[in-house]
Amino acid sequence: MKITPEIAQKKLWELKIALDSGTVMEIVRLLQSGKSQYHIYQGIYNEQSNRRAKPLASNNTILKIKKLLDAGELDWMTDELNMVLDEMEKASDEDQIENIVKKALEAKGWERRKDDGFGQFRLTIIQQAEESIKEFGWSVTNLVEIGIPLEATLGMLQEFDGLAMARESSLHGSSANQSFLRKFPGFERYLRLLHLVYLMQKYPNNPLAHYLRATAIYTRGVIASDDAIKTSGEDILRYEIWRKGQYLDAYNKSLRRYKRTPKRNRELTDQIKHLLSTGDDD
Repeated sequence: MKITPEIAQKKLWELKIALDSGTVMEIVRLLQSGKSQYHIYQGIYNEQSNRRAKPLASNNTILKIKKLLDAGELDWMTDELNMVLDEMEKASDEDQIENIVKKALEAKGWERRKDDGFGQFRLTIIQQAEESIKEFGWSVTNLVEIGIPLEATLGMLQEFDGLAMARESSLHGSSANQSFLRKFPGFERYLRLLHLVYLMQKYPNNPLAHYLRATAIYTRGVIASDDAIKTSGEDILRYEIWRKGQYLDAYNKSLRRYKRTPKRNRELTDQIKHLLSTGDDD
């Protein structure tokens, strides 16, 4: 069976390895070439540049991959590497080997992706959201206690588990100044789930539709680094606008704290009117 990047990633998840397949293949290659676990963790030294490469993974993860490799659990991956062994043997230095492997991985779609310029920011806002609910246990009971309908809890838990795995496999680097998070499918949804729990814990007794709308606006503000948008979402819950009347009036007055364009004011006002008239989250 042909091993595609998608199949490879699924196999790695089943082995509880939260790294992208290209990075794991590179670690496997280094282990098979005789590099020690310690040297891979420290970063392979390049004599020409006179410096070490960035660590590919944590020491524990490299050890886990080594154990799986020794146990034959990664034979399907080593088979993929055999096609480039002859060329690697002809290479005269590590740079040539790196280029050969890189081209082979790119041809198969297994290449390790680089930071797109937003990786550290992406990691920061995810970590902040995770830290805000670090004491929360993702379970049916706890979700029900904060206001999630029982019938929605299993789907929410399963979705969160899948997104959390994708988040882990998209993390690159093992030190604070070198780590970044590649954008993965469901990135914004994962962030929104974290924010939803945070806001439901912080501001109880609001209707679910209001939590969903407030979270959508709040998350949009976080991603845009726009406190005005973020606060306008949070204030839906703070002012409990579902009570309407003076509570809605107070919320509308609170919006004047920030200068917005007329277009943005209209968009936000329309969203609030829609929320209060239908109770739906779209």
